[in-house]
Amino acid sequence: MEVHGVIRGGVVVLSTECDLTEGTEVSIVPVDRSRPLSGDESEPTIGQKLAALAPRMESLPCDLPEDLAENHDHYSEGNTGQLDFATDPHMSLAERMQKLAEWCETLPTDLPSDLSVNHDHYLYGTPKRQ
Repeated sequence: MEVHGVIRGGVVVLSTECDLTEGTEVSIVPVDRSRPLSGDESEPTIGQKLAALAPRMESLPCDLPEDLAENHDHYSEGNTGQLDFATDPHMSLAERMQKLAEWCETLPTDLPSDLSVNHDHYLYGTPKRQ
């Protein structure tokens, strides 16, 4: 519960009646009048708040990889390492082809025959196209 009030004559005068029993411990935090109150029309928009936050964010250390935008799938889904051999410069083409053939054997074989046309149906439950 949050109740607002003002100090008058050294006593807190509440703006609304509340059911606090005698002896209830409370905490009083002064309102920062430099910030608009909630619901005030002069309250900054979310865009203005984010713009004000941006300079502080720029000064924080960032441990995100520089190529995150380009390789977000790799970072979000994780590198399984399954196809690392495809670009391994130390493997011959024949070795890479063999590894690829072995990897293909691990793929599921019981996929629906209309998967390429209706992949949204199988992934997200949308109606089938055909």
